[in-house]
Amino acid sequence: MLQVSRCIPLGKGLANVLLKRASTVELDWDVRQKSRFEANDSLGRHLCSARNSV
Repeated sequence: MLQVSRCIPLGKGLANVLLKRASTVELDWDVRQKSRFEANDSLGRHLCSARNSV
């Protein structure tokens, strides 16, 4: 399981080589509104979100 702590919309600021290797995750609106969720990426890996802490 991979822990997700950052969102980089459309890979802004990443090199093209990283964008080609990157997996994708599609989430419904209601799932994106939750502080914690679980999902699978386009490579079939299990992901979980992390709550932001300061």
